[in-house]
Amino acid sequence: MDRLGDRLMVKRKQEKGVRPKPEAPPKLVLIEWVDAVTDTGWEVGKGHSKIDLVQSIGWLIQKDDTQVIIAGDVSSDKDGLLHTNRRLSVPAQWIKLVRNISDEQ
Repeated sequence: MDRLGDRLMVKRKQEKGVRPKPEAPPKLVLIEWVDAVTDTGWEVGKGHSKIDLVQSIGWLIQKDDTQVIIAGDVSSDKDGLLHTNRRLSVPAQWIKLVRNISDEQ
């Protein structure tokens, strides 16, 4: 079920007075990925655009065959439902590495 379906199910449970099950805290991850590049201006020949490796750290919200979503901020309400902010969605084909750093000290 997608996230919208999850939210609708939670809303229905709340309307019936049933408390939803608290969500497990997400893992803190480092992702390495290549980003698309664009530039403007006149260039001679093929130009100088270069694709670089990008590193991002965030809370892992979703990882599947199409994308990886991390959030910069997470919180939970009194029912334990996860709230996220500053989400980054990267196409799965652009991802080179996902490393769990939750337990690293």
